[in-house]
Amino acid sequence: MLLVALIALALTAWAITHLAAPTLLVSVLVLALWLTGRALHPRSRR
Repeated sequence: MLLVALIALALTAWAITHLAAPTLLVSVLVLALWLTGRALHPRSRR
């Protein structure tokens, strides 16, 4: 799970450096935050 979070962070950095599109950047950021939350709280499902 940590590897997936690192990949998401790498994609976020790539999006920031290339400034592809604001929507892409936001979506990748949300994905990274969601994956980080899942990694920190894997059993937290309400």
